[in-house]
This record gives sequence, C-alpha cells and structure tokens, in this order.
Amino acid sequence: MKNNMKVLFITEKYNGSPEYGLTNNMVNLIGSYKSANLGEYKHLFYSTDQGDINTPAELNNALLNEEFDLALVSPLGPMFPSLEVAEILQNKLIICWWDTLFGSFESFISRDHHHEVNGGIVSTPSLSAYSLYCPNIVFDCGNGEEYKNVFGLSVPQDLSIYNSLNNNEKDIDISFMGAVKNERGPFIELLKNNGINVYLSGGRGANGDNLSFEDYADVIKRSKISLNFNWAYNSPQRKGRIFEIAACGSFMLSNFPEALKGKDGYCFEDGKHFISFNENDIVEKVKYWLSHDEEREQIANSMHEVYQQKYAPVPWWNNIFKNISKIV
Repeated sequence: MKNNMKVLFITEKYNGSPEYGLTNNMVNLIGSYKSANLGEYKHLFYSTDQGDINTPAELNNALLNEEFDLALVSPLGPMFPSLEVAEILQNKLIICWWDTLFGSFESFISRDHHHEVNGGIVSTPSLSAYSLYCPNIVFDCGNGEEYKNVFGLSVPQDLSIYNSLNNNEKDIDISFMGAVKNERGPFIELLKNNGINVYLSGGRGANGDNLSFEDYADVIKRSKISLNFNWAYNSPQRKGRIFEIAACGSFMLSNFPEALKGKDGYCFEDGKHFISFNENDIVEKVKYWLSHDEEREQIANSMHEVYQQKYAPVPWWNNIFKNISKIV
C-alpha cells in the first residue's frame, strides 16, 4: 500500500430513507477502514439531500474530478458509474456489490440490473461488463478471485462496534438478528413450540427494528447462542451476520454449512468454529449447547481467532490492496 494514499468512498447515505438512519456502509466499508488505521479518506454520499450526489451524472463527475488513488463505490438503484468512467479509471475504481445469493451468482454477474426509480425503470450494466475495466467486490459470495476482476469477499466490520471486549455477561440464551421470514420462520416456531424463547430483532432498515449499530452488536455479545441462517429465498447465502458473530466472539449455530465453502476451503469449519443444525436436530442442539458453557466458549473463541487472522479489518484491507487494486 502506498504511503499517504488518498482513498475516496462513495456510498448511499441512508438505509432506504432518512427515517431509518445512516447506511450500514458506515460500519462495513468505512468503519473497517478506520479500524485498520489506514489513514485519511474522503466520503461522499448520494441521497436527495442538498449538497449530496443526486444523479448518476454527478457521481461520474465526482469520480472524474476528485483527487484519489483508489475509489470504492457502493451502487444503489441507478447510482452506478458509467462504463466509460470505469474504462478511464481502471484499477483506481472498485465497485462493491452487496447481498448476492449463491444460487443466482452466475446469472447475477452477467445480467443487466433493472431498478424502479420514481415510477420508471432504470437499467444499469452487469457486473461482468464492469469487470472488463475495473475490480469488483462481491460480498457474501465466494472466497477470493472468482473471475477476472471479480472477487468474493466477506463483509468487513468496524471493530470499535463489533468486538469481543467486555463480553463476559451472557444474559441472553439465544438470539437471532434479522428478518424472520421465508425459510427462517419455521425454525423459530419449532424452538418456541419446545419452550425455547429466542430473542428476536429484525435489525436495521425498513423491515426491522432499526436498532443502532451499537445495540445490534450488544445483543450478539450478550447471547450465549447466536443463530444464523445460510438459506433463504430458496437459495444458499453467506451473510455479514456470520462475520459479525465471529468478531463479537459469540457462539454460532448455523444451517447449511456448505454456504461457507469457497474456492480455498471453508471460511469457518463446522464442529470446530461453529455448530450446524437442521430441522431435525435444532431443538436438541440448542438445549445441549446452552448447558455446556465451557465447550461452547471454546468453540466461540476458536471462531473469533480465525476471524482475527483472516477477516478482521487489517487482513481484509491488505487483501484488497494486494490482490485487487494492485497498489503497492
């Protein structure tokens, strides 16, 4: 990495709208960059607020006129850089794609993306089109270089929020942080019907309880068991929740462990760093792990150690600079 590198972030400002607060990118990209102590950066938002970037044309203009060594852009709706700008910037531009489901990854990278904006439909180019010119990070899918200029990486965290410090009081038996719908609901009902109450919070945004980042992380830290679901919307997925749990040093029960497998092996290993469950054994496993504190804490600590070595902000950003941006 260059000394005194100028880094520019351009991300959405709000979690859908101002009433739901600032976007998770403040914790993911920018918070992790701050946690890694990598120096100064500039952050531009796009929103309808005065002074922010309001249109794709303004986004392109910022990328062509701001001074930077590396720009990371997190698109939303129609807010994508043009392919012409990507061709000009090449490795100085990284486009960050979020919430990519495993089951549709192949089609996701090749299809154009359509967004409804103000009652109309706006089309933006495919990931594969951008990959002809600049690097692309695809979160929650893959492990390393998937295709030329397409990299599957974990979601990074702000360690001032997601950490294992002061994490001794476990006054919540089991929690799930996220929307309870689709394939997730029956598992929660199954536990409830067997006398196991799960602390539920929908997390952030329009479909959740809109917790602060700190309150969201606090529930994970206080939980003896943190539930995670790697299957939703009829597709396997790898969510940032996995790495939040690992960063906080909590114990994870998770289904569909194959979702944690990438080209270079598993992010975390079933039976060593977390414990998997299915519909036939979830009740039994929850009861077992609630009554085996020492063994449960050993597994949680093991997962946290792997996180620190491979997925914490410093190794995460080193991976960016070494393998994606080629900046030395």
